[in-house]
Amino acid sequence: MHLLPRPTSVILSDATRTLGRNVRRLIAPSLIVFIPGGILSLAVFRWTGAGDFVNLVFEDPASLQTLPPEALMEAAAPFFQAVAATIAIQVFASVFVFLACHRVVVSELEGAPVTSAGSMRFALRRLFPAMTAVVVAAVPTIAALLAGFTLWLGPASASSGGSAAVSLVGLLLLVVFLAPGLWLLTSFSMVTAVVATEGPGIAAALARSLRLVRGRRLQTLGYLLLVGLLGGVAVQMIELVAVPVALAGVGGTGLFIASVLGIGLQGLIVAAIAVPVTLWYLDLRARLEGVVSDGPG
Repeated sequence: MHLLPRPTSVILSDATRTLGRNVRRLIAPSLIVFIPGGILSLAVFRWTGAGDFVNLVFEDPASLQTLPPEALMEAAAPFFQAVAATIAIQVFASVFVFLACHRVVVSELEGAPVTSAGSMRFALRRLFPAMTAVVVAAVPTIAALLAGFTLWLGPASASSGGSAAVSLVGLLLLVVFLAPGLWLLTSFSMVTAVVATEGPGIAAALARSLRLVRGRRLQTLGYLLLVGLLGGVAVQMIELVAVPVALAGVGGTGLFIASVLGIGLQGLIVAAIAVPVTLWYLDLRARLEGVVSDGPG
């Protein structure tokens, strides 16, 4: 496999064609983890009683305002526990899909396309180091983003209700305060692709991702934001389908069908995002190394 650096528009165009050629290979890896993961998430909300809190928020929000802070936190605790469990499930499923998609794309470029089953077996072998690297990278990244947002709230509150110029300054300050977190997010964005394609250890994968984006950090951030925006549009399209199905259902059946439909399509969206990320990773390697040589099988 030999690639040369290409413009962003060419990478996106190639990603679209690559996704079209491999969509059948990506369906099974996406659904096999997102459907069970989604059902498990719904079960967690039921087991923890988080659904009762959600119903209370929508059906009787006035009653929450009468609760003292301690009672409100106690009532909301199951909801936050369920959200944390759901996020963990989503991250696990997403990393699995990313690994499988990286393998599908790279194997095609190498001239030896793998099957869906082959990509899933490969993802399972690389899942532990990839998940560990993602968690190690996520902890400081999320902490930096939360710290930046918290620091921004002070001047943002002081300037609320100001002119358009003040609002613009507030937006610029938000970017400044979030910059360390965005730097970390971009620096470690290629970790799963590195683990899938080069197979290093956890620390080496983090260092490799950092080295790959060096000198292309702003371009990488912009590319990831663009790809994420396209994924967000797809999520909105899912809601346009899922909500009418839920409303048309009898009892909870329609809502359950809509939820499963949304979860399955969400997995496909993650796969669709992983394809352009893989090609961006390969472009970064081409820029750093001149060409991209064959990776490990």
